[in-house]
Amino acid sequence: MTCGRFELLVLLVGLSACGGVSAEMRRRSETRYELGAALLQEGNQPAALQALFEAVRANPDNLEAHYLLGTLFLIRGDLPRAERHLRTCLRLKPRFPEAQNSLGVVLIHRRQYDGAIELLGRATRDILYREPHVAWGNLGWAYLEKGSIGLAVRALKRSVFLQPRFCVGRYRLGDAHFRRQEYDLAARELQAAVDIDDEGCRRLQDAYRLLGLSKMHLHDRDAASAAFGRCRDLDPETREGRECQDYARNLH
Repeated sequence: MTCGRFELLVLLVGLSACGGVSAEMRRRSETRYELGAALLQEGNQPAALQALFEAVRANPDNLEAHYLLGTLFLIRGDLPRAERHLRTCLRLKPRFPEAQNSLGVVLIHRRQYDGAIELLGRATRDILYREPHVAWGNLGWAYLEKGSIGLAVRALKRSVFLQPRFCVGRYRLGDAHFRRQEYDLAARELQAAVDIDDEGCRRLQDAYRLLGLSKMHLHDRDAASAAFGRCRDLDPETREGRECQDYARNLH
């Protein structure tokens, strides 16, 4: 994803199948892939999974189907199967920055930060990658989780320079500044993240939590209270929501 929350992109990679798969099976695989992609766009994940499984059974070298399966399993939180399909993608096509990015996210979740950094670094250097800001953002996230805050800030600044409306990148940059106790810079980035005119950006609950904490450090109680209130109202049952409720209560 992110990610954090991640947006699913259906790629038509356009490689021809090879090896001992008949033309009929290649056609069947492509048809099942296209059906799976359409079902996924409609939000029917179970039926999409079935169609995509049939696609890779008909042609084990169907790159697009493996990529979509890997991305879907990542979204569902099934990291082992996501990793397996994404590594198959990179075996079939080593220069595949979208798969490198997605696999990097899998490795971040599995706390394999060095492997994630290597893959995401390769994705950022691929001039054919259509969304390099995403890879830069995830590279910054990997550095952040590893504890290399300075490198995280550099990567995340590059991410939001390439795409100023990338709110997840701005949120993570705000997080990096917060960890360096640069509360004014943190508040600036976190406010910019949630102010972007996008429903997903306005629902970045942890960004509001960190914004409230930054404002507390800056002795702006009213702004902190507003941020904690928004965080709580988004979902009071999450860990972030409960924390924000406690912070808001302690302000009064």
